[in-house]
Amino acid sequence: MAGRKKKARGEPSNNGAVTIERGVPLPKYRRRKTYPWPTMEVGDSFTEPFTESRLRSLRTLAATAGKRYGRYFIVRLDPKDPSLIRVWRAE
Repeated sequence: MAGRKKKARGEPSNNGAVTIERGVPLPKYRRRKTYPWPTMEVGDSFTEPFTESRLRSLRTLAATAGKRYGRYFIVRLDPKDPSLIRVWRAE
């Protein structure tokens, strides 16, 4: 590595990897979909359209909500319509 000039700390890099821009407005916050976890009574349920990723997400969200609210939720495909995911509040 003889002959390479060591860059001083804090000196900007000229390799063009990152460009800093000023004055770019922050996009508006897009609110995530909210689910009725805290208001659900035992036996209540709701549905979402089925996709593999949505099923995994809802299972994770249901487990997290269960811990947060001290409740138990069951996530399964709707027995009457397999194109839907149904989430039940259980005891």
